[in-house]
Formats: sequence, C-alpha cells, structure tokens
Amino acid sequence: MPFCAYSFVEEGVPCSGYDGLPLKRCMRCNMTTYKGMSEQKSSWRFHMKYCREFDPSHESFIKSLSLEDSKNEMLRIFNSPETSKVRHIMVPLLKHMRQLFDERVDDPLGEVESEFMRCGRFAIFQESMVIKYIWSMPGMANYLLSSHHEDLLDDKSRYTKKFFSGYCKEKGAPHEDWINHYVEDELEKKCLHEYADQYHDLEMSTLYQPSSMKFCYIYFGLIVAAAVRSPGSHSSIHDGLGGLRLNEVKDNIRMTIAALRRAMQLWVDNFARGSCGDAMASAASLAFTAMQEFSKFARCNDHPKSHLLEELKEFELVPGLDIDDLVITCLSEFAEHAASSKYSWECLDWLANNRSPLWRDLWDRLPVERRAKVVLGVISHMYEHGTSEALPSFDIMSGRSTPVPRNALLKILDYACGEDLVALEAAARDETLGPKNPGKNLSPRRIVHFCIRNLTEVKGTTIVAAIDELSRVPHSEKAADGIAKKRLYAENECCRKLALGGMRDSHADFSVV
Repeated sequence: MPFCAYSFVEEGVPCSGYDGLPLKRCMRCNMTTYKGMSEQKSSWRFHMKYCREFDPSHESFIKSLSLEDSKNEMLRIFNSPETSKVRHIMVPLLKHMRQLFDERVDDPLGEVESEFMRCGRFAIFQESMVIKYIWSMPGMANYLLSSHHEDLLDDKSRYTKKFFSGYCKEKGAPHEDWINHYVEDELEKKCLHEYADQYHDLEMSTLYQPSSMKFCYIYFGLIVAAAVRSPGSHSSIHDGLGGLRLNEVKDNIRMTIAALRRAMQLWVDNFARGSCGDAMASAASLAFTAMQEFSKFARCNDHPKSHLLEELKEFELVPGLDIDDLVITCLSEFAEHAASSKYSWECLDWLANNRSPLWRDLWDRLPVERRAKVVLGVISHMYEHGTSEALPSFDIMSGRSTPVPRNALLKILDYACGEDLVALEAAARDETLGPKNPGKNLSPRRIVHFCIRNLTEVKGTTIVAAIDELSRVPHSEKAADGIAKKRLYAENECCRKLALGGMRDSHADFSVV
C-alpha cells in the first residue's frame, strides 16, 4: 500500500490524524502520494527539485545503463544531485539495478557489486538534508517503505513465503512425512506435496549467492540512512550506531520513525534476513541504538522526545521491533555466526538487564503463544549451541563468536515463562511455535515436556539444569548402566513420544529439506 511522502502514514491504516481514506497522487510525477493538500505543500520544497512528468524515453535510457553506469549515477546523486540525469527517475533506476543483479549482467566477478556496497554505506554518512531530498524523489517513499514494491527476497525465500506461509519459519519446504502425518485435510495435503516438489526443482536451479543480498546493500542502506546518521567506521556492522535523525532537519522525525520501522521489520523477517545475509549487518547496531534512545524517552517523562513513545505499537520496544521477535532474531544471528552477532548480543544483554518498567510490562502483556515462542527459541539455542559463563568475544572478520552468556538467557527465560506453566504448556502443545520449520522442533519440545513432568519450580536455572541432564542421556537402553540412567533414558523416550504427538513410533523423526 502507498505511503504519504510527508506524514508517512500508510494508505488504509488508520492512525492519529489519518482516517484511512485513499492517498492522493502528485499530478505531475504521478509517483509520489500524499494524505492531502497540506502535506503536499509542506513537502513541496523538497519534492519540487525532482518532480517531473515521466517520459517514455526515460525508461529506454534507464534500460541502456550498465551496472557501472548505474553505480556512477548513484554516486552523483549523493555528491552532486544536479548533475545526475536520473535524479527524477531514481525508482526506475533502482528497479533496473535489481534486475541486472538478478541476471548477473556485466559483473561476473562481483567487482561492481562491491562498489554498490560502498554506495549503500556512503548514504548512511550523509547530511540529513541530502537524505531528505533523496526520499522526496518521485516514488521513493513508497518504494523504500513498501514490501509490495521490494521485498528483498531471493527466489527460494519468496516461494517459501508464498506457498508455505504458516508452516515454515525459514527457507525450505516441509518434509513429506510431516505433511502426511500432521496435515489432515486431503486437498491441503495434496497441494503441499505439489508445492514441495516445485520448491525442490527451484532449489536445484538457483545460484548459490542470492541477488537480493547484492541489491540489499544499496536498498537497505538508503533505509538505514534515513533512520540514523553514522559517524563512520571500518565495518558495516557499526553503521547503525550514532544518533537517530530526530533533530537535524525540521519535520524529519516522521521520516526517521518510518525508516526505523521498515528497517526493523525487514531485519526480523526470517526470509528477508536469510536472503540478504550480512548485507543487513547494520540492523543489529541500529536496533541497539534505537533501544537506548527510546529507553531515555521512557525514563524521563519530561524528555522533549517522550511523545515518540506514542509511536510504539502494542508489543514494540522500538518502532517495528516486537520484544519476542528481537530475542528470536538475535539468537538466529548468533547461531548463523552473522557479522552482526556483536550487537545482537548487546541487544539481548540490554533486554535482560534493563530495569525500565515500560519494557518489563511488555512480557506480562505478551500473549502466551508468543512467550512460548521465546521459550522454545531460547531452549533450542542453548541445547544446540551451548552457553558460556564469560562475556562473549567476537571475530569481526570471520563472524565467529563464543556462546551467548548463560545469565542473559536465564533472565529472558524467567521473563518468558512467567509465574506459571502456561507458556511451557503452550510450547509443548504447538509444534508451529518452534524457531524452525515443522518437524525440526522435536528437541526443544522434548525438553519442555521433561520440564513440565519433572520440575517442581519452573525457572531459567531449573530449565538449564534439565537441558544439562538430558544432554547426558544414553544413546540406547543397553548403554544405560545403573538404575538412575535407565530411568532417565525411559523418561527421555516418554517425552520424545509426547513431543512427536504419538503419531509416529518412538524412533521416528521429521526433518525439513
């Protein structure tokens, strides 16, 4: 849906000062939309420089540009917009670049691609006035804020999201055994089998590095640039540091909040993050910066920016970032040894130790299913990747890091579990709440069943003790020497059957291709 290029409200989504009526298009460029005449007048001093009626010859000119030419035009827009031939047709240029990346045209060795990475970072260091002008170009607000125009997905992720939405949490297709045993409707089962076969064919024909990762450097960079002005660094993982662009240009707050929301929504989207990889490396540091800023607003009622807390939706820490999505996303970054692991840890540590009642209250209000999602995500990570008593260390070049400190995860588990067994029971009951695709959440759900059956007090420390105990379960009944180990083996098998739902024999398992 289109966005107003001044107030940044989304068409059809009622909010303060907007009744949800259709937005109006600029009569000249026919690409930029506004809530009404007053918003268009307020934005005109920025938009007027680039507002032109679209000429069919512009499209042929754009198509004639190579990747190298496109890169040069992008640099002109940042350095000297008046010399650029495409300043009024920036959106068609970006779409053309995405197409060239998809087709791997002109850049077999990836040399121009690395230049685009630098272009994306270059935007983050620009003055706010430059970014404001870029976002005021015809159609730019709609293009950068709407997934309808650009979703940053590669082919496999887009296919998964389209046909397996509600089943898969990450790129992939459900295993045929899981479909056969857990999907009851025969027509639905038949469709899923057909979609899974088509996905496997697509997987065999897809190149290793997704084009969306290459394009993401410039696209995501333009979004982050509108949210924060970075002081500059040697690595993109630090690009989200600095200060949110809330004070530098009049009426800049609306753009900053909209850009921050869009950046966070893309980052917590498993499919977009999986498609773009480290091209989104700045997202974690941006989240950390925003969490610190909004924490200041919450601590001081008379803070001049405290009214921005009204921009937060029901479960958000900062615009676009729900508290449960933050935990799952940061743990995923750690598990994948992403470049952003350092700031993912900073976010988790802040969340575990921040004493603001505003954020603590979010855990109490979070629906039980979403708290169960956090419980399964944390247990799964601790079981598969372990924890550490010491602070983590990071190798920026390789992305490798030591395990997440145990204390932080213990506190998050305590917050998510609450004072009763409701969240654990939901986690044990629903396979789809796990952090992975259907059929791959057996281990954390087995641990949850074990905790429900054997623990008298459910806390982070007792759950970790249960994980440690189950890690020592013998591989077979014959290998269990002694009464205690035989009992532990039998209890583990019982919990495994409960996790499987009794629909398979005790040695069965599911996986996702």
